[in-house]
Amino acid sequence: MKILIADDERPARTRLRHLLEQSDSDVHIIGEAENGDQVLEISEMFQPDIVLLDIRMPGKNGLEICKLLSAFSIPPAVILVTAFDEHALQAFDAHAVDYVLKPVHQQRLDAALRKAIIFQTARKLETSQQSTDHIQRTHISVKDRSTLYRIPVSDIIYFKAEQKYVVIRTDKLELLSSESLKNLEKEFGGSFMRVHRNALVSLNAISSLEKHSNGKFYIHFNSVDDEIEISRRHRLAARNWLKMNGNQGAA
Repeated sequence: MKILIADDERPARTRLRHLLEQSDSDVHIIGEAENGDQVLEISEMFQPDIVLLDIRMPGKNGLEICKLLSAFSIPPAVILVTAFDEHALQAFDAHAVDYVLKPVHQQRLDAALRKAIIFQTARKLETSQQSTDHIQRTHISVKDRSTLYRIPVSDIIYFKAEQKYVVIRTDKLELLSSESLKNLEKEFGGSFMRVHRNALVSLNAISSLEKHSNGKFYIHFNSVDDEIEISRRHRLAARNWLKMNGNQGAA
């Protein structure tokens, strides 16, 4: 399961990362956040299954963030981390599945992870059963003049809104679709990242994040020479993705 680490102190994040890497639970770290706004931004982008969330952070505290995360369409299971045991009742009131005390120990963290995994697996199963009529497509059909193309979603590099249409880009094709970017994001948000109000890019297609002389940042891709501008509010999530996948991206 995908997990996000959130703590305003780097040593604390480093320790949690080490404990997660030593854990026998099946989790994959997708990023780190050092304040509440970053937690919300990264969670919106990458939809983590579990968030390890420190209670005391600058801006919105962990309890406030936990309540906001619970309003997501598929909320992550939140494990609150605190140095003070008096927050236990507040943690459950904020819809956390568990809380662990600092300093965090391996055995206690593993127990909390098992609880979160069971909780999130059951939640996903329930959501899946409630939406069997909205199964995510593996292909998108697009008609171009007299030809009907059936494009594998795994081949799509990006969707980009242009006037009344959305450009669907693969390494061989560039086609126009009448589908809305909003609906495409809702359906494929787990594998595509919004990088601008007019663009979604495939996470697997990103190669780098580069700054141009005009001060703007652009996404570059593995298989095509195209570039897509990335807005300031989405830059952190892109950097996190590149870092977690062995590419530091832009400085």
